[in-house]
Amino acid sequence: MNSSDPQNEIILSICLIGRNDDYGKDFKRRLRQSVNFLAYSAEKAGVLNKIEVLLTDWNSDVPLAEAVNFSPAASGMVKFIEVPPAVAKQHNYGNTPFHTTKAINIGLRRASGRYVGMMPGDILISAFTLERLIKLLDGQLSVPFDPSATLLGIPRKFIPHYGEEKKFFKDNYDIERILVLNDFYLKEDMYPKGLMGGYGVLIMARELCFKVKGFDENLGGWGPSDAELALRLSCSNPLINLSGFGIASYDFEPDKKMVSEKNVRLSDWSKPVTSIENNINWGLGNETFTITPARSGDTPSVAENNLISPDQLLDKNFRYKLLLESRKVPCSDMSFISPEAIIMANIASQLYPKKVLHIGSDDVSQGIAVSLFSPLSELFFVNIAENNLFTFGRTGSALFYSKHVGNVCYFPFSIEKIMAAKFGQGDEENTKFDLISIKLSVIESELRPTINQLSNFASPRCTWLFNYTGRKQLTELTDYFKTAFPEKKIVHSITYKLIVAADFNQDAVPNDENAIDRAWQPFPGNMFSKLFCNLELRKEKILKVLPVLFRQKLRAWPQTIQVVYSALLKI
Repeated sequence: MNSSDPQNEIILSICLIGRNDDYGKDFKRRLRQSVNFLAYSAEKAGVLNKIEVLLTDWNSDVPLAEAVNFSPAASGMVKFIEVPPAVAKQHNYGNTPFHTTKAINIGLRRASGRYVGMMPGDILISAFTLERLIKLLDGQLSVPFDPSATLLGIPRKFIPHYGEEKKFFKDNYDIERILVLNDFYLKEDMYPKGLMGGYGVLIMARELCFKVKGFDENLGGWGPSDAELALRLSCSNPLINLSGFGIASYDFEPDKKMVSEKNVRLSDWSKPVTSIENNINWGLGNETFTITPARSGDTPSVAENNLISPDQLLDKNFRYKLLLESRKVPCSDMSFISPEAIIMANIASQLYPKKVLHIGSDDVSQGIAVSLFSPLSELFFVNIAENNLFTFGRTGSALFYSKHVGNVCYFPFSIEKIMAAKFGQGDEENTKFDLISIKLSVIESELRPTINQLSNFASPRCTWLFNYTGRKQLTELTDYFKTAFPEKKIVHSITYKLIVAADFNQDAVPNDENAIDRAWQPFPGNMFSKLFCNLELRKEKILKVLPVLFRQKLRAWPQTIQVVYSALLKI
């Protein structure tokens, strides 16, 4: 039970549920990541002793407590409640090996905190959220409602499922830096006002939880138990969204595998909402379970893919994958996809570069292509050809639509000044670039010192991408590059004026330039895309002019069109 000493009182018990079957995708790794980050955040916020975590391990043949290790701080706050298969099989929902609400209620019933909460096992919560949340629950933060008499919902923002976050979240500091600094640009899960659902964490007073006997145990699959609880309590204990108090959480956008697994475990959503509550044995209150402290141990490292094979680099089918993904970005922001963009996206989809540097023209498609496949990469744009606010603004707009999460930096200066800035001191390994693209109209001798300088900012696994004009420049650059970077292999395309230097795990590089050109064939756009782009740039003014046309009789349209056209020319 909870301690009577206020200094040692548990303010919040967080209840998780799980099974040792890697449900969804990579469950154990994400569980470890979530709980370790929670402990890191709690320690940073000074509330580590105010939080406990109870994880109901339902129906595992090998207990999760034996399969997952945590950090020292996390292991001290986590306990496993083991529901063995012999008990679980009597309560499993339908044909599934699980019962969601009974598993949740088991934790809620055995929690000792003044408040109890439930959340998925991979939710990430920052120190800034925890600090304000504990103050709110402990009465130290003045709010215009009674927290003990309401349901408290912490909204969630989504990390793209295809982002391969395990390659970017090197440690807890990285997680905090990436998520908090880019919070504004993450997609938020929205749900109708006043209803539960779409929240990352649901919290209520422990006393209220016991009064309503937890979640409805007739809904044992996926959903809508949270919505049912909110509807049942809507008149007496309304739902409060805590986003206005700077409190939020981060979840992983479900991929197709996760959605398909959830659909198999659906609850009966047609069940009518009633005031009927669970019986007195809710949360299997008549059962006694083994409670096991979490173990402390090393976190397995995630291997990085440092090599690209020529076959992967020249996969002509990849360009169609890029074409499909590019649907997210309006044509007005990216009217074409260059061959450089196709190859950069291909590299990004395999290596997930932490930092990407693009020097040269206003080819917006290059950065966007990387973003579509590696949204957590940090992008650095050095624009030389058209150094103006419009070009940078168009790039930023396109990155917004591509749902880019990682940091984005623009350098509207000359290469020399950028080199002097040293990109935040390139001698540190975590500041070096994994992908460097240089696209200039003419590669001149003055660029060579720049390449030499850039080599100091290239990581050991860096892939280089250049454009060139004419065979003379190709020969000179190839010779220079082979001398400066003898460990690299060269692939080039005559038709599309590209040269790529990458780490290959094969000695021979294909010389079939037709295959290269097919793989890197651009999507150049057409007359309609160009027309649309011109109209999009004047969209607001056009929308103001078009009503003039629609208010005329049809026979007056020719003359009206002339008036509209004349007005457009003056815009």
